[in-house]
Amino acid sequence: MKRFFLLYLIFVNLTVFGQFEKTLSYSDTVNFKRIAFVHSSIATTTVGSFIGLYHLWYKNYPRSNFHLFNDNKGWLQIDKFGHFYTAYAYSKNIAETYRWAGVSQNKSSIYGAIGGFTYQLVIEILDGHSAQWGFSMGDITANTIGSSLFLLQELAWKKQIIQPKFSFKYMNYPDDVKQRANDLFGSSISQRILKDYNAQTYWFSFNPQYLLGFKNDNKFSFINLSFGYGAENMYGTFFNSFKMNGETFDRSDLVRYRQFYISPDIDFTKIKTKSKPLKALFFILSSIKMPLPGIEYNSLNELKFHWVIF
Repeated sequence: MKRFFLLYLIFVNLTVFGQFEKTLSYSDTVNFKRIAFVHSSIATTTVGSFIGLYHLWYKNYPRSNFHLFNDNKGWLQIDKFGHFYTAYAYSKNIAETYRWAGVSQNKSSIYGAIGGFTYQLVIEILDGHSAQWGFSMGDITANTIGSSLFLLQELAWKKQIIQPKFSFKYMNYPDDVKQRANDLFGSSISQRILKDYNAQTYWFSFNPQYLLGFKNDNKFSFINLSFGYGAENMYGTFFNSFKMNGETFDRSDLVRYRQFYISPDIDFTKIKTKSKPLKALFFILSSIKMPLPGIEYNSLNELKFHWVIF
């Protein structure tokens, strides 16, 4: 569960960094005062987050020798998408701060990708020394892909054509599994956003005009197409069997299933405005999938239309 504390950090960083990135003009040359500010901001956020992680999770579980843990089949890979998204968003955010300070696009993109990957590598090393978890090669792979997607797009296209995004829907669990869901994911909205694997959807949002080679400069250039992945009916890492109140429950009758979505989306970075507060808001919203109609196909062989997909 602790890994989705990273998701929370992404939104905090997007908010904090977005304010000064979009309300202050970018420097044309390297500004060492801004570089110092960027370094201090990243250091403060990083140290603070590690302290928070320790007090929220690590101190409550026994330590162990460094070991590996294979959770690649866990949670129908939703947690891996979470790692991918976090690495991408963190890399993008750090790179933007360096651009604001006047660092070239290529160099800032490299710094961002290294920063995003390194941050999560440290988390995995801490996991490797925790008896509760372990060093996951699957997580490292997802982190690498996330940071690499950001970097490769910057180097190849000088822009982010494919934008990973996140969305959340609050789940009203049936009475017979509500206690289990509350134990696993918490009961408040803030806890569910960070922890509830059943409620999280990860998206790839893009404008087809870019991929077809057309110039994306018309008045509808903010309209994107997005593909999403989610999963539901998960009440344990690998299986729906668990212990609760000293009693063992087997809920294999609740079939775990994958969900695949297609839906329109909004690229707020393409909405032109001279308002600096709006630019800051659009920067933050660019990492979130907007609730819009869409189609779902799932591994239960069901095809559904949704007026709104969260």
